[in-house]
Amino acid sequence: MKQKPCLGIDVSKAKAECGLLWADSKYRSKVVSNQAVGFAQLRQWLQKYDASQAHVCMEATGVSWEELALALSAHGMAVSVVNPAQIKC
Repeated sequence: MKQKPCLGIDVSKAKAECGLLWADSKYRSKVVSNQAVGFAQLRQWLQKYDASQAHVCMEATGVSWEELALALSAHGMAVSVVNPAQIKC
């Protein structure tokens, strides 16, 4: 079974910095605006790389993450919103 890629997102008020990682260590990155137009661009970018079902992980900082998390979840993506104090590389 093919493993889903992971999408890490660093969300700020103005933008979302995205890093897409596959099990074989391939990596791609993209920055989009933290607005509906940016969310649509992100979904198109994920489709381009056949990663529209990636597992998404983002920090729960302020309220900037909420709209993006809801938008991705509404498109069937698994979204994990985590406490920044608990994230380790």
